[in-house]
Amino acid sequence: MELSTLINTITGSVVNHFDFGYMITVNIATYIFIQVWDNLNGDKLLNTWQKRLMLILAILIISSVYILFKYPSNIILFNSSVAAPVFWSWVLKPILTKLGIGYKKVDESLS
Repeated sequence: MELSTLINTITGSVVNHFDFGYMITVNIATYIFIQVWDNLNGDKLLNTWQKRLMLILAILIISSVYILFKYPSNIILFNSSVAAPVFWSWVLKPILTKLGIGYKKVDESLS
């Protein structure tokens, strides 16, 4: 098998089995939920389980909206739900870190 054919096959498979818009939406919603909870929490730091709870809440809410609007594949939603935190950790977070935008520094970076 030729390398370009292999790359096209892998790329096509990834695109057909994941919804990147959904993953970005889940990550943005999770970030917003964490920010709100962090502001309500005061000086206390959020635990890892609290952040994971915000991720699960975001997945449930966004998935419910997708299902309500008759999204054609629950399998793609499930795949994307599992991949959303990986997408954040391996793709989005390193890019934002490289740009100097961190979780706690977002307000400073945007102003």
